[in-house]
Amino acid sequence: MNILICIEYKELKINNIIYNLIESAKKIKNDKNENNIYILIIGYKIKKNFIKSKLDNIVNIKKVIIFNNIIFKNIISENVVNLLLNLYKKYNYLIFPSNHFGKNILPRLASKIDVSPISDVINILNKNTFEKLIHSGNIKLTVKSYDPIKLLTIRFTNFSNINIIKNTKYKVKFKYINNNFDKFKKTKFINIKEIEKNNLNLNNSKIIIGGGRGLKSIKGFEILKILAKKLNAAIGATRSAVDAGYISNNFQIGQSGKIIAPDIYMAIGISGAIQHIAGIKDSKTIISINQDEEAPIFSISDYGIIGDLFILLPKLIKMIK
Repeated sequence: MNILICIEYKELKINNIIYNLIESAKKIKNDKNENNIYILIIGYKIKKNFIKSKLDNIVNIKKVIIFNNIIFKNIISENVVNLLLNLYKKYNYLIFPSNHFGKNILPRLASKIDVSPISDVINILNKNTFEKLIHSGNIKLTVKSYDPIKLLTIRFTNFSNINIIKNTKYKVKFKYINNNFDKFKKTKFINIKEIEKNNLNLNNSKIIIGGGRGLKSIKGFEILKILAKKLNAAIGATRSAVDAGYISNNFQIGQSGKIIAPDIYMAIGISGAIQHIAGIKDSKTIISINQDEEAPIFSISDYGIIGDLFILLPKLIKMIK
């Protein structure tokens, strides 16, 4: 049973979700309780030593395959799919992270090879049976697939990465490919426009502060950023705050944004739309500040403060040394 985990190099550099994906793959085994886990890394100017520092000696990995080429400097799903169409027949499972990379590739690849993809997997019961969330995370669905090749996106926050075992005696095989990839290049990258960047990565941050429409303006988010700097926290936002132009969509959390699972999530001026709750419900502790005592966000909060955020936040910032 061969399993291929696909990840982009840029993602590998900034967080450790690869370990969560490995843990998910370990749960897929044949009748003899066996599996072979391969990792495919796609990108440009990939540093071999960095890859080895991340993945060598992990006993569950059979081989790491690295495709390094300028056409993968900026990931375009059409080009990645064309590459995968030359590889997929060797594997029984192709696993992607449930993020922009995976969600862009999965449906396109599934249509090309005529299988039914399974997205946002939160648990793997056996080699054919998977659990996923639907309706903004309010319903857990169990699905069984008999497709000969299974395509999955994994909601990596649901799989712990603490059980990764390294053994210095175990050497992972690395295959580094830097050939001419012109045959895979179906779409040309034109340019990229830099947008406001989060100072910390939402997938890795232990503390995240989210802002909603209650902040009322761009200036409202500036107050949030002062608090975030004090707490060494990342900034997030609801879709309504993004749509209102208070902050760029790079910060969006929720069903149509990033899925997070920090130790602490502070919801400031957020009413609690189900799409946003779907993206934050795996947080270990949720603290909410809202004037509306009936705001839905309080129903999932561990701690709730009813009050004017424009009075409370300056006081909180002053209290934190």
